[in-house]
Amino acid sequence: MEQLNQSPSGVLKLLSRRVLGALTAAVLLLSSACTSHEDDETYAAITTQSFVFSETSPGRNEVGVMSNTSWVVCWSPASAAVVVEPAAGSGDRNFRIVDMPEGSSVQFNVTTTAGGTTGRPITVTRNAGPSDYSLMLTPDRSLKYNPADPSANVVAVTCNTAWVAVPSDAALTISPSRGTNNGAITITDIPAGETHTLTVTAGEGEHAVVKSITVTRDPAGDDPKLLYYENFDKTDISSGWADAGGWENPAGEGAQGVSYATRQVRVYNNSYGSSGRYTGASGHNYMQMYFDFDAYFIIRNIGVSGEQRFTLSLGSAFLASNCAIAVCGDRGIYKALTYTGAATYNSWKGISVDFSISSPTERLSIIFTPIAPSQSSGIKFDDVKLTTSSSAGQALDLDKPTYTYAWPEIPQRPADMTDYVIATCKAPTIASGQTVRNYTYCYDVRRHQPLWIAHPQHRCYNEGGVERSDNPWAPSPEMTDAQQAVIYPVAGRSNAVISGEDTDGYQWTRGHMLASSYRGGAGSELNTQTFRSGNVAAQASGSGSVFQTLWGAAEQKILNDYVCQDTLYCVSGAHFADDTKTAMDASWISNGIVYHREGYAKTVVVPTHFYKLLLRTKGGNTGKAIRQCGPGDLQAVGFWFENSDTGASTTLGPAQMKSVYAIEQLTGQTFFPEVDPSVKAGFDASEWGF
Repeated sequence: MEQLNQSPSGVLKLLSRRVLGALTAAVLLLSSACTSHEDDETYAAITTQSFVFSETSPGRNEVGVMSNTSWVVCWSPASAAVVVEPAAGSGDRNFRIVDMPEGSSVQFNVTTTAGGTTGRPITVTRNAGPSDYSLMLTPDRSLKYNPADPSANVVAVTCNTAWVAVPSDAALTISPSRGTNNGAITITDIPAGETHTLTVTAGEGEHAVVKSITVTRDPAGDDPKLLYYENFDKTDISSGWADAGGWENPAGEGAQGVSYATRQVRVYNNSYGSSGRYTGASGHNYMQMYFDFDAYFIIRNIGVSGEQRFTLSLGSAFLASNCAIAVCGDRGIYKALTYTGAATYNSWKGISVDFSISSPTERLSIIFTPIAPSQSSGIKFDDVKLTTSSSAGQALDLDKPTYTYAWPEIPQRPADMTDYVIATCKAPTIASGQTVRNYTYCYDVRRHQPLWIAHPQHRCYNEGGVERSDNPWAPSPEMTDAQQAVIYPVAGRSNAVISGEDTDGYQWTRGHMLASSYRGGAGSELNTQTFRSGNVAAQASGSGSVFQTLWGAAEQKILNDYVCQDTLYCVSGAHFADDTKTAMDASWISNGIVYHREGYAKTVVVPTHFYKLLLRTKGGNTGKAIRQCGPGDLQAVGFWFENSDTGASTTLGPAQMKSVYAIEQLTGQTFFPEVDPSVKAGFDASEWGF
C-alpha cells in the first residue's frame, strides 16, 4: 500500500482518489453505540462487503478496517449479543466476529476516537441453529397460476435460514430455486390444465422444516388475458404533476391507443410508495390525486376487442368511500364499480373487482375521482391492471345510462345516444360537507356544445355565498378534447375561447348554463365544477347584448325569488335551429387577428336559442318529494331566449315565458318526465312574480 502523507488533508485527498469516495457517502446512524460524525482530520471505514456468518471457517468472518487513527467496533442493534476480537484497534487492520445470535442480522461499523463514523456499515447475517429453523409460505396451501398477472404467481417465503424449493414435476418452472432468509419464489410457468406441488425445505437434517403448496392452472382457453397494465414507471420521477408526462408505461394486448387525462394529480417516487406493500407492487412511481380543484385521473381507450368479463386490480392506499371508480365503453356512458378498498387510509393494499358488460365494446375507459370526505394526503394508487376474467362479477350496462326519475330535474334521455354523453357531477357543500349532486349534463359531442344542464337548487348550495373561483376553466373528464369544446387552457396558453370561424373576429362568451353564483364559494369544488366545458356554451357577447341582459336577469330572479324550502328543479338548455351557425373553439384574438390553436381547434355549432325550465311546489315548504305531489301542488314554467346581441325587449317578463310543453314542442325533448302533463301544459305568470 502506498505510504500516506503525514498531512491530514493530504490523507483525505489521497483516500478520496482511491477507495473512500463511496465509503464516506451516505453515513447511516446505527444506534447509540455508533454515531455520525464529520471530521476533516481523521477517518475510519470498513472495507469488507456484507456477508453470511460462517459456522465452519472463522477466517471468513474477518472484517477489514482502513483508518488513520484509533477506532472501536460498534453494531446495531446495540443490545445484540455480539463478540468481536479485537474490539478496538488503530490504523489499517482486521477484526473478527467471534459470535453473534443465531437467526439474526446485525449491522457493523467502526467509530473513531473522536466519537464518529465516516464509512458505510455492513450487514452480517447468521443462519438459525438446527433446532430453531422456521419457515412460512404465503399462500400456504394452493396457488392458481395466472399468465396475465405475474404478481399473482409469487410465493412469499418467510424463513430464518437457507432454504431450497423443488417442484414435483419439471413442467412446473420456478425462480429462484434456493435462497437465505426471507425471499420470494416466482412460478414462471406450468402447462395449462395441470396441477403440481412445490416443496420448500428450510435447514438440513432431522430438524429441517418442510412446507408444500399446490400449483394449478386452468385448461387452455380459460386463462385470463392481460389487456392493460400501467405501473407509471417509464422514468423515475421524484415529484411532479402527472399531466407533464414522462411516466406513461402501458403494457398489454389493449395498450396501443391508450391515452391519459389528469387533473390535480402528482406522480411521486418516495418512501410512501407501494414498494413491498402488496404482492406484485412495482415499487417505483405512484400516483397521488388530491381532493381539491375538481380532480380526476382517466385511462382512455383500452382495447378489449369484444371481451365482456374483466378483472380490474390496482394498488390502493385509500378507502372505497374516498374514491369513485367508473368504467365506460364505446358509447361514453360511465358506470360506477362497487369495490373494497384498503383496510385503512394511507395503508397500501392490492385490491381487485370483477365485472362484466351486457354487450361487446371495442374499448374501455376507466376514471378515478375523489369523493368526500376528503383526506389529507389525497388518493394514492399504483399498478392499475385490466385482465379478462372467468367470473361475471358485477353486471354493468354500458349502453344505457342509469335512468331513474328519482331526480325530477333529469329530462328524458335522447333515444339515440350515439352523439351524446351524459354525466353527473357531485361535490360537498361548503358548511355541512355533505356530498350532493351538483348538476347533470347532456353534451352533444357532434356539435361540441351542451344540450342541457339539469340541477337542483336549494339554499344549501349557496352556503359559500355567490363569489366565483378565479376562472378555473377545465375540461369535463368524461369526454376527450375532440368531443368537447376546448374552452380551457391548452398547449401552454392561459386562455382558450370560442371565436368566429377563420378570420371572423367575433368572440363568443364562454357562458355558464348553471351559473357560477348558483354554486357559490370561491375555490370550492361545487363552484369549480361549473367551469367545466360540459356546463359551458357559446353565447352572444356583444356590448349591451340583449341576450346577456335577459339571461342574466333570469339567473338573478331565479336565485332571488324562486328558491324555496322545498327544492327548485331547473333545466338550462341549448337549441340548434341552424347547424350552419358555427364558430371555432381553442382560439384567441390579438389586435383584431384571430388565432386557432393547431391540433385542438375545431368547428363548433353555436346554439340559436337558450331556455330555462323550472319546477317546484306552489307553497314552497310542503316537505314533499315531487312524486308525492298532485298536479295542484306543482307549478312549472319556461323562459326562451334568442342567442343574439339584438332583440325587441331587454326587460325580462311574459314576452320570454313559455309553458314547458311549448318548449318540448320546439326542441323535441321531454322535460320533468314524472310530472303530470297538466303541470307542463300552461303557467300562471302571477305565480312567478309577473
